[in-house]
Amino acid sequence: MPPSGGAERKLTETGIPSLERIFDVLFSMGDLPWSPDGKQLLFPRMQTTGETAIWQINLETSEETQLTHPPAGGNDLYAS
Repeated sequence: MPPSGGAERKLTETGIPSLERIFDVLFSMGDLPWSPDGKQLLFPRMQTTGETAIWQINLETSEETQLTHPPAGGNDLYAS
């Protein structure tokens, strides 16, 4: 939506349906670090224990991999 108001306008289309699932973590694309080759994206995901772990998604295969395993009661982690 333009700052002055008006109708929303789609600016881009990723064509990657699995990206939509990631955004339950309440982060925008600008906040998520990409791999140098642009093929993977890192994102935080809250675990059932309440801690936040760092996950990676391969954008070509949609395969997700948990990269960190925080201990119960540990600090939340975020990729940078």
